Amino acid sequence: MMSILRVFCDTLPHIPSHRADPIFTLLLETSGPQYLYHVFVFVLELCSRDRGLASQFSYFLQNLTVHFGLSDLLGTSVGLIKTLAALPDKLTKMTGKTHKVRLDSGVELTFNDMKHYNYFKLGLATQLYLLTTNKHFTGLLSEFEKDKGDEQKLAELIELSLSIMIHYQDSHGDKFVDMLNKRLTGVTTSVTAGLPSSLFISVVRALLSTDTSLLHDKSLNMLLNRVKGESGWTDELEENTVSLLDTLLKLADAHNLTWKVLELLVKKIGAKYPEEFGKVLGSATSHLGKNPSDELRNCICTSLQVLGVRSVAHLPDLVKVSTANIQDNSVVLSAVITTVPQFTSA
Repeated sequence: MMSILRVFCDTLPHIPSHRADPIFTLLLETSGPQYLYHVFVFVLELCSRDRGLASQFSYFLQNLTVHFGLSDLLGTSVGLIKTLAALPDKLTKMTGKTHKVRLDSGVELTFNDMKHYNYFKLGLATQLYLLTTNKHFTGLLSEFEKDKGDEQKLAELIELSLSIMIHYQDSHGDKFVDMLNKRLTGVTTSVTAGLPSSLFISVVRALLSTDTSLLHDKSLNMLLNRVKGESGWTDELEENTVSLLDTLLKLADAHNLTWKVLELLVKKIGAKYPEEFGKVLGSATSHLGKNPSDELRNCICTSLQVLGVRSVAHLPDLVKVSTANIQDNSVVLSAVITTVPQFTSA
């Protein structure tokens, strides 16, 4: 089937534009939605050799996507980002005057030089950006119904996009890299913004469970920004967020940003979940004696303010740890002193 699709893609410049969409729609209905990915790849390979075709065929590719549901489009998106992630930085293998690159999907691509190769990579990122920001895709995403397979695809799409940006982070200033990062930033921004909040938490949990520190930083920033803007705290969202607390605490030693996230969460929902956020306060107290920071101290102070009398079990340890370094921890001691009258009046 791939060879048939390639023949049709290679002849695309000779097919009238008003005929192309129905022909390829019928082809994909016959072959299956999994081949939408191959159409994207073959057309982008063609455009990398003739930049004049890029604008025309970009419109054609995006028009094709409206015939497919969310699961199929996510499968195509993951295929495109996997391809981009797997492509080497440089071309090495030459056959005559061309370079051959074989993808994990079994597709073999041909490039004339590095310029065309980079056009192809940028084309992948651009089409992925256009796909994940078009009205059809974002509309489907806003109506997302819980599906574990699609959740995994979403997590993989965001993770690989962030990982590629991390890979190129030392090459800022390079025109190609800057454009690539701009497109991938657009992908992650659009997809995360379009996710229902409970699903967003599930995706972040998957990202935080990876072993890549820089990926943790980016994920924590996404979570911080989302929590800041969240106004509709449903029971499901609250429960999903609370279930994330243990994962966040495991990252606290390596990422001070974790304490900023936890401080914001205790402000938002701490009063409703005193037992769970009491554990956060206990962990924060322990960290204060080992790895103090301003973010940690602010989290402790906010926790005391929100939890009030329900923080009593942690006060002795807090006083002990704080007085060991009064100068640095004066703000914590002040918060403890402010909390004490609540016990006498309770």
